Amino acid sequence: MKITLYGAASHQIDEVYKEEGKKLGKEIAKRNHTLIFGGGGEGMMGSVANECLKEDIEVIGIIPELFRNQNLTFNKVIYTKDMKERKKELRELADGFIISPGGIGTLDEFFEVLELTKHEIESKPIAIFNINNYFTDIVNFIEKNVETGFISEKILQKYKVTTTVEETLNYLEKSEK
Repeated sequence: MKITLYGAASHQIDEVYKEEGKKLGKEIAKRNHTLIFGGGGEGMMGSVANECLKEDIEVIGIIPELFRNQNLTFNKVIYTKDMKERKKELRELADGFIISPGGIGTLDEFFEVLELTKHEIESKPIAIFNINNYFTDIVNFIEKNVETGFISEKILQKYKVTTTVEETLNYLEKSEK
């Protein structure tokens, strides 16, 4: 299975996220999946990717040209002309998505995939890996929007909130089409 991971590239995140990222990377490798991600060598992305690389699992970094000379981690690379093309590649190569803690870029990628799933342009499983309740407020916000009629209730069936590495990967594997 090819899993696209969205998450922080920042080295400043708390260790709890990096430790869970390492566990996720080890389990992705154990299950012999391919990791697809933005190529970052630090933060959530780097923690997951580095563990996969230790086990010689294919790790595909999709990098816009403007990031070519930064601290990156992968054993296969696809360079894109810009962020828009990068996001398209991240989506198209995936069999499923893991949304891990991250910043504006992660949220942008999550909401784009969710919107495309809502319109059935995309149909791959989305796991929101809610480490340390990181996404609880966002999930509550989505649910509030459903309650108030701004978002269709069907959206709640388009993703699963998970709290462990095993639950996250089990959901993706079970949902793979």
